[in-house]
Amino acid sequence: MIIQCERKEFILQDDLIAITRDDKFIGYGKVIAVLEEHVLVDVDANASKSLFEIFSEEIPCDFTFVNEKYCPETGELKKDTEGR
Repeated sequence: MIIQCERKEFILQDDLIAITRDDKFIGYGKVIAVLEEHVLVDVDANASKSLFEIFSEEIPCDFTFVNEKYCPETGELKKDTEGR
């Protein structure tokens, strides 16, 4: 399954991403393309199954990319960091 998500400046092509649901690990994804405003992520079979349930049941959800330098609360990179 390939999903389209909002782009964050620290995400690069070929990055591996751990995917969680309710703070539990459900699988991995790999960034296959970085576009102007979005990224395309190819998710593994385990994550696909869980995401399919969410999408088919129309459960509200969002995708938040987080790393050690990104503050999801503000949407900004922490000071004294440059990308990765």
